[in-house]
Amino acid sequence: MGNADHRNEQKILGRIIQEYAEMWADVILDKNLVKSLLEITRDINYVDGLIARRHAQKLNTDSYVKIANQLARLEKIIWEKIKSSTA
Repeated sequence: MGNADHRNEQKILGRIIQEYAEMWADVILDKNLVKSLLEITRDINYVDGLIARRHAQKLNTDSYVKIANQLARLEKIIWEKIKSSTA
Protein backbone atom coordinates (compact mmCIF):
# COMPACT_ATOMS: atom_id res chain seq x y z
CA MET A 1 0.00 0.00 0.00
CA GLY A 2 1.40 3.38 -0.96
CA ASN A 3 1.70 6.36 1.34
CA ALA A 4 -1.06 8.20 -0.53
CA ASP A 5 -3.43 5.25 -0.07
CA HIS A 6 -2.59 5.05 3.62
CA ARG A 7 -3.14 8.79 4.12
CA ASN A 8 -6.46 8.56 2.30
CA GLU A 9 -7.57 5.64 4.50
CA GLN A 10 -6.58 7.57 7.62
CA LYS A 11 -8.48 10.63 6.40
CA ILE A 12 -11.61 8.55 5.77
CA LEU A 13 -11.29 6.80 9.13
CA GLY A 14 -10.99 10.21 10.80
CA ARG A 15 -14.21 11.30 9.09
CA ILE A 16 -15.95 8.10 10.17
CA ILE A 17 -14.90 8.58 13.78
CA GLN A 18 -16.06 12.20 13.78
CA GLU A 19 -19.40 11.26 12.20
CA TYR A 20 -19.76 8.45 14.75
CA ALA A 21 -19.68 10.97 17.60
CA GLU A 22 -22.18 13.20 15.82
CA MET A 23 -24.47 10.23 15.13
CA TRP A 24 -24.55 9.33 18.82
CA ALA A 25 -25.90 12.79 19.55
CA ASP A 26 -28.59 12.39 16.88
CA VAL A 27 -29.50 8.91 18.14
CA ILE A 28 -29.84 10.13 21.72
CA LEU A 29 -32.19 12.86 20.47
CA ASP A 30 -34.00 10.45 18.09
CA LYS A 31 -33.02 12.65 15.14
CA ASN A 32 -32.01 11.61 11.62
CA LEU A 33 -32.20 7.90 12.44
CA VAL A 34 -32.69 6.67 8.88
CA LYS A 35 -29.94 8.95 7.57
CA SER A 36 -27.63 7.78 10.34
CA LEU A 37 -28.44 4.15 9.57
CA LEU A 38 -27.57 4.61 5.89
CA GLU A 39 -24.30 6.36 6.74
CA ILE A 40 -23.27 3.82 9.34
CA THR A 41 -24.01 0.93 6.98
CA ARG A 42 -21.77 2.58 4.36
CA ASP A 43 -19.03 3.10 6.96
CA ILE A 44 -19.23 -0.49 8.24
CA ASN A 45 -18.83 -1.77 4.68
CA TYR A 46 -15.82 0.49 4.14
CA VAL A 47 -14.10 -0.55 7.38
CA ASP A 48 -14.85 -4.23 6.69
CA GLY A 49 -13.11 -3.81 3.33
CA LEU A 50 -10.10 -2.25 5.04
CA ILE A 51 -9.97 -5.13 7.51
CA ALA A 52 -10.06 -7.70 4.71
CA ARG A 53 -7.37 -5.86 2.73
CA ARG A 54 -5.08 -5.44 5.74
CA HIS A 55 -5.63 -9.04 6.79
CA ALA A 56 -4.67 -10.21 3.27
CA GLN A 57 -1.48 -8.13 3.57
CA LYS A 58 -0.83 -9.64 7.01
CA LEU A 59 -1.06 -6.20 8.65
CA ASN A 60 -2.49 -5.47 12.09
CA THR A 61 -6.27 -4.98 12.05
CA ASP A 62 -6.94 -4.50 15.77
CA SER A 63 -7.86 -0.81 15.63
CA TYR A 64 -10.01 -1.36 12.53
CA VAL A 65 -11.87 -4.21 14.21
CA LYS A 66 -12.54 -1.99 17.24
CA ILE A 67 -13.95 0.74 14.98
CA ALA A 68 -16.11 -1.80 13.13
CA ASN A 69 -17.42 -3.20 16.41
CA GLN A 70 -18.37 0.26 17.68
CA LEU A 71 -20.11 1.05 14.41
CA ALA A 72 -22.01 -2.25 14.57
CA ARG A 73 -23.05 -1.47 18.14
CA LEU A 74 -24.44 1.91 17.09
CA GLU A 75 -26.13 0.34 14.06
CA LYS A 76 -27.95 -2.09 16.34
CA ILE A 77 -29.12 0.72 18.61
CA ILE A 78 -30.36 2.74 15.64
CA TRP A 79 -32.31 -0.27 14.33
CA GLU A 80 -33.90 -0.75 17.77
CA LYS A 81 -34.92 2.92 17.91
CA ILE A 82 -36.36 2.81 14.38
CA LYS A 83 -38.34 -0.34 15.19
CA SER A 84 -39.68 1.10 18.43
CA SER A 85 -40.72 4.36 16.74
CA THR A 86 -42.69 2.50 14.05
CA ALA A 87 -44.33 0.02 16.44
